[in-house]
Amino acid sequence: MSTRILYLIALIFMAASVLFYSLNREKVQKQVATHSDIDFSASTINARQTDEQGQIQNQLQADALRHYPDGDRMELDQITSTWYKGGLPQTTLNADKGVSFQNNDKVVLTGNVHVQQLAKDGKAPTDLYTTVMNGYPKTKQVDTDQVVTIKSAQSNLVSQGVRADLNIGQYEFFKLRGIYATPRP
Repeated sequence: MSTRILYLIALIFMAASVLFYSLNREKVQKQVATHSDIDFSASTINARQTDEQGQIQNQLQADALRHYPDGDRMELDQITSTWYKGGLPQTTLNADKGVSFQNNDKVVLTGNVHVQQLAKDGKAPTDLYTTVMNGYPKTKQVDTDQVVTIKSAQSNLVSQGVRADLNIGQYEFFKLRGIYATPRP
């Protein structure tokens, strides 16, 4: 065999090796984080939000937080949130999990959800218990289409959903059933 043929075979073999290596190299490289991955997380969260005058509007405590940049979504575990009005606590919300969307415009609470409208102006506190609740912190409204148990000093009610404006304490219940006891003099 001539030297030229051996060089040609060696050159073809090296070209095939380089081509094979370069094509398979892309499959071996580590994946780059995508937008569905967590970009930051934290534990033992204590946060407060204030208005322009420095009065507290919202207070949040959670065991863990995970932020996903895709859709600006945050997931929180073991949440306790207090909403304020005029610097005074107005409503507390507790849940096992919560998901916040679009810079806290909407929050979906799940698992052992408890919303309590605190007592004020001689009105007794009102407690709502459900499995899923949508909250809108900026407007201080909540709603759900799940079964809700409502407990207050004067009544125990069960409703198939509720829409509430916690600014004024107005509740709209759907398919309501319950017991109401009038106050005694």
